[in-house]
Order: sequence, then structure tokens, then C-alpha cells
Amino acid sequence: EAQSYYEKALATWSALALAHNNLGVLLASEGDFDGAEHHLLKAGELDPRHFLASLTLANIYAVTGREAEALVLLDRIVASMPRLEAATKGRDRVRRRLDDPGAAPLALEPTVRYLPGTLDAYILLDLRAPESDG
Repeated sequence: EAQSYYEKALATWSALALAHNNLGVLLASEGDFDGAEHHLLKAGELDPRHFLASLTLANIYAVTGREAEALVLLDRIVASMPRLEAATKGRDRVRRRLDDPGAAPLALEPTVRYLPGTLDAYILLDLRAPESDG
């Protein structure tokens, strides 16, 4: 149901980066990583400063075996936003995974956060190490 609302919003406002981001997160949470990637890349194309799309895309890359691509995005985000905990923790988890290929696969956990000083919510997929440092 939520997917249809985002699709309707995008039919009206196709240049709405936040809607592309949230639809990408929704698709990823349903296991449609290809569809998610499409919308997250589109969000980043529409608004290159949209760090949420890049962060979520990096997390998807990390759980789908594309850790090197994830690390490139996470390094870029941390360089511009060094205090963003989701990016620094995600980068550390990806680095540990690259250092130890036998480690348990990483997992995604959907969260809803609010933009400071606004009533706007955004959806993010946080990168988690399963059952360890959640």
C-alpha cells in the first residue's frame, strides 16, 4: 500500500528526491534491491546532497556482496559528514567484513528518523551486524 502512495507521488512530482529515497528504502525492505537501487540513484541524481540515498544505497551494496562499492560511498559520506553515526558505524562494519570474509553477513534494519527542526520524517535502512553490535 505504501508503495502505491509513493508511486502516485512520483507520478505527480517525479523530481522529488525524498520520495525516490523512501520508495527505494521500501523496495529494499521487501527484497527488491534492483528497484531500490534505481530509486536511490535517482534521488542522488536529483539532489546530489541527498546523503540519505547514498547511505541507504551503500548499506544495500554491503548486504548484497558489493562491499567495495559500499565502502566508496561510505567514505565519501563520512568525509563530508564525519559526525553522522550511521555512516561511521556502517563504514566500520563494512571494513571489518572486508577484513574477515568469513564473518557473518551484514543485515539491514529499517528505521524512521525525523529531520532536525522539521516535522519531516525520512526512512533509512541501517546497516547492522547480526546479533552482535546492533
